[in-house]
Formats: sequence, C-alpha cells, structure tokens
Amino acid sequence: MIHYGPNAKVIAEGLLDRSGNALVSGDFDAFLRCFALPHELATFEGSRKLQTPADVEATFIGVRDHYEKTGVSEMIRTCVAAEFVTPEHIQSTHVTHLLHKDHMVQPPFPVFSDLVVIDGKWRILRSNYAVTDAPAHVAALTGNILEQS
Repeated sequence: MIHYGPNAKVIAEGLLDRSGNALVSGDFDAFLRCFALPHELATFEGSRKLQTPADVEATFIGVRDHYEKTGVSEMIRTCVAAEFVTPEHIQSTHVTHLLHKDHMVQPPFPVFSDLVVIDGKWRILRSNYAVTDAPAHVAALTGNILEQS
C-alpha cells in the first residue's frame, strides 16, 4: 500500500461522517461540499452522472424521502477498506446499515467510492452502490420513480 500523509481510511471516514451527518440533518450545502462534479453514481440496475448541484439535490431529496418512508432512524456507515492510488486519489469501500430503532430496514450494502482532491479538499468523485432487495432505494439513487401502492 502506498502511504501519503494522513491515513487513507481516516480521510474516507471523514467524508463518510460529513456526508452522512449532512444527509441525516438535511444540510444540503454541507452534503454538496463532499462531492466532485460531475459525480458518477452507479447501482446494479444502472448509473447516472450528476452534472450540477441541482442533480445532486434531486438525489439528496430522493434518498431522504426514501429514508423517511421506510422509517430509517439511524444510518451506520463503516469504512472497511481505503487505499491511496495516488497522493490525490483514494479508493474506498464502506458498508451501510439502515435501521429503524434496532431493526434493519433493508439488507446492509457495500459502496465502493473514488475520492479525489479538488482545490485542496477531498471529495467523492464516483460511488458504486451494491444495493439489493430495495428497489425504492435504488430508484431514489438513480432518479427513477417507482409507483408506490
């Protein structure tokens, strides 16, 4: 493993904390500061490129709505691996657990991300979500609307 400055896992965990806290609290501006634009977001079902802050905001709102509808009361994200590719590029993997009180809302899922330095700040450039058995969550991520009955 190449080692540059702060530990790659510490950097990845910092971005997870900042983006997660912003998502849960509804602070879109803080959330947006965690991402590079354009941002590539992929799931097993498809991918989308978020080109503008409005694109990121639509995903932010969709995911927050999904969490509200499914009763998510806690989001636990754990970085399981992070490694420098270059001094300004980290590849990381974290696992997300979505809970309602002490019960799982959906199966935990891993997310693989590319983190890059832009204007001296670490940002998330690309995220690949391995969400299974949660079509409404995938729809929120990809911008597809599911009919709710």
